[in-house]
Amino acid sequence: HAVAEYRRYLSDYPDGANAVRVKQRLTALTMARDQPPPVSRADRAPVARANPWDATGSFGQYILTNSSDLGGQGGASTQSVLLTDGDFVARYRGDRFDFSTRTTAAYRYSIDEPGWSTGSLSRFYNLYVDLQDRDWGVNGRLGRQRMRTDGVQGLIDGLHMSWQIQPDFRLNVTAGFPVYSSDEGFNTDRTLYGASVDFTNLPGGI
Repeated sequence: HAVAEYRRYLSDYPDGANAVRVKQRLTALTMARDQPPPVSRADRAPVARANPWDATGSFGQYILTNSSDLGGQGGASTQSVLLTDGDFVARYRGDRFDFSTRTTAAYRYSIDEPGWSTGSLSRFYNLYVDLQDRDWGVNGRLGRQRMRTDGVQGLIDGLHMSWQIQPDFRLNVTAGFPVYSSDEGFNTDRTLYGASVDFTNLPGGI
C-alpha cells in the first residue's frame, strides 16, 4: 500500500517539495521487498551435514640467530636455531556424536650448538581426541590438553569428562598426569585426579 501511495505522489507531483524524500523511501521499500527470505536453521541443517568433516591447520618455519660482538675483540654465536610450528584440527559432526582431534607442536633444531645449548627440542602443547554425545550430554577428551577449569591450571596428559545431567547441573571428572613443561614426554611419576560440579540458576539467586 505504501509503495502504491508513493508512486501516486511522484506521478502527481514529480517536482514537489517532498519528491526527493519520497523517492528515497520508495527505493528502500522496493529493495527490501526484493530481498530473498531468510533461511531457517532447519533448512540449513541438511547442507551443513552434507560433508560432516572439517579440517583446518597452520604451519610456520623460521630461523632465529643471536650473536655477540665484544667491541671488535671478537664475537660468538649465542644461538642459531630453526623453529618449526604446526597446529592441525580435524572435526566430524554427526547426527548424535561430534568428534574432534587437535595437534599443536613445535620443533627447535639447533644449527649451531654452543657449549651451553640444550640442542634440538620438541614440544607438544595439544595432542588429544574429543568425543561428544549430544543425546546423553556427555563429553570426553583424552590426551595432552591445556585446562583452566575444574582446579587444573596448565597441561595434563589424561582424561577429562563432563556430564550435563540437567540444563543447570553438570558433573566433571579429571584424571591423569600433570605436565610441567611442553617439552616433557609422557611421565607417570606424578598423578592428578579431581571432580567438580557446575551449577547455574541456583535457588534464591545465589
